[in-house]
Amino acid sequence: MPSNRFQESFVMPPPSQNSPNQPPNQPPNSPRNSTGAKHFSAVRCIGGALRYMMESRRDLLILATPPVIGLSIIGTLVHIAVPNLGMTPEGTPIGGPATLWAILGLFALNVAFYIMFAVAWHRRFLLPDEVVTVSQALSWRPEKSRFLLFLILIALLVFMTIMALGAFMPIIMMAAGQGPGVAGIGVMVTLVAVAMLFARLALVLPAAAIGLKDFKMRDSWMATKGHSISMFLVVLLPTLIAVVASLPVLMVAQLFGDVAQTWTGSTIAALIAQALNYFAIALGVSSLSIAFTDLVGTGRR
Repeated sequence: MPSNRFQESFVMPPPSQNSPNQPPNQPPNSPRNSTGAKHFSAVRCIGGALRYMMESRRDLLILATPPVIGLSIIGTLVHIAVPNLGMTPEGTPIGGPATLWAILGLFALNVAFYIMFAVAWHRRFLLPDEVVTVSQALSWRPEKSRFLLFLILIALLVFMTIMALGAFMPIIMMAAGQGPGVAGIGVMVTLVAVAMLFARLALVLPAAAIGLKDFKMRDSWMATKGHSISMFLVVLLPTLIAVVASLPVLMVAQLFGDVAQTWTGSTIAALIAQALNYFAIALGVSSLSIAFTDLVGTGRR
């Protein structure tokens, strides 16, 4: 259970009970939702997220359209300008420095659009009285910088975990034998471990999105104690659902492979891919917002 400081710091009473001195759009405080924590489950989060997305499909479409169209067009233009966009098995860019800069630029652009959309959608769910416009979603504000900071910190922790587990892998393989099955099990254990780590720390992201500056990674770790498996599924299931949804699209793309090589075909394929990508992002963000509401007690009731 979180500490007393944790319980007292992140309460959100209804807007009508806010202090008159409270700044506008500042997340209010309410008691930890013990009832939500008691009944917390990944199925509830994913089901609630899908229902919320259906109910809010108009706002979802408005907020997701700019990144979907922007990334699709820019990605297609970059692939035309740098046709050999990719990496060799050794990890070097196929087309030299131009390819490397194109890959880094696309990655940075995707991260920026992801952060802007994720923060806007978290706020749309957790602060329902706030009107989130497209211009606000696409403008860089302090909560987006904090969101990015926590993403970097979690990524560093994940990287350190992979390095630490990798250091023990030769010892494990020597003890268990050199069969390919041992290596496969080691990779699977590493993936599950880093996914579990991310899941336990992930509640800092909705907290950062709504401006809870006192909510740290240790608070997320405390709030998710006893819910590791459920949080793991909350993080994993949206990706699996998006992958399943993309299978028919991939099958169609295989049937019309020649068309996909044209400018029009590449743009349409990119639009479909980005739409599925942002469906998965919206599902993951909505699920994480529900988990945050249940385990921390801040946000919708």
